[in-house]
Amino acid sequence: MITHLERDAAAQQHRSPSSPAAPTLIGVRFPARPRPATWSATAKSREQVFELLTRAPFLLPSAGSQKQRRRGLVTLLDWLDGQSGDSWQDRWLASGADTAGVNWRRIPAQWLRVTGQAPGLTDQLGAALTVAICADVLRRS
Repeated sequence: MITHLERDAAAQQHRSPSSPAAPTLIGVRFPARPRPATWSATAKSREQVFELLTRAPFLLPSAGSQKQRRRGLVTLLDWLDGQSGDSWQDRWLASGADTAGVNWRRIPAQWLRVTGQAPGLTDQLGAALTVAICADVLRRS
């Protein structure tokens, strides 16, 4: 049930979308999801995560595409394994990729160069990261 204060704030927001009341009302009606330090999927072992990300619903219809995805997942897990932390989320945050925002690929790309791996794997890393996010193994900020 909407209170008269929320209704008045909504009316003000409608008149002036940039008003200070607009973010407050949204925050009241739709509070941010809590940010736990860990959760079940991010605390799984490497083997459990790999199994999770290589079965339905994350399977691709093409065997060739699935092979590329698996390669990207192995590379993503290898890279994250080299970061400090007790969970995949901890490692993601420790890598600096989360704070890099849209430029996050530069960080694992540097790792690929240093470890002598193919620089073209950054595209596969991006696809692997998407799957890891969809499986709730990682959460970008």
